[in-house]
Amino acid sequence: MNRHPFGVCVRSLRACGTLSIPVIFLAAAACSKAPAAKSPLREALTKADTPAIEDAARGCFTDEGWKVDPVGSVSAGDNVVTAYREKDTAPTELYIHHPDQTPRLTGGPDDADKFWTCLAKALGADVGDKDQKAKDDKGDKGGGDKGDKGGGGDKGNDPAPKNQDNGGGGA
Repeated sequence: MNRHPFGVCVRSLRACGTLSIPVIFLAAAACSKAPAAKSPLREALTKADTPAIEDAARGCFTDEGWKVDPVGSVSAGDNVVTAYREKDTAPTELYIHHPDQTPRLTGGPDDADKFWTCLAKALGADVGDKDQKAKDDKGDKGGGDKGDKGGGGDKGNDPAPKNQDNGGGGA
């Protein structure tokens, strides 16, 4: 039997290590916030009434390529919007809770889905356009004068040659 000098079974340590990895991931997932509980969507949801949220959700589902069930439903007093991407896949259900509940929305697509950004914009939240910002950042990379590839052009920061008068007010 593979025993460590301290008498601990090495095999059991390996099993313990492989079991702890999924537990760490589950703990991290449990600590993450739902998209509706994050700013700025959270603030936009507190200001909006239920019909406005439902209309915005239906519009965003449609804009992002989802097929929306035209007949809404109610579950335990909450409005439910059902949508699916393809007929063969399971639908997603977005639950719109009463204004006094937090978070106001549960269910819906994955956290990374563009639906959530669309919904925040549709409800009037101030959402910076990440795609435009990324394009602006890429266009400004490298800085400097890109038109002069020879390296000898005037870039405004080269010192004057030693044999040239710099306009120091000489006689």
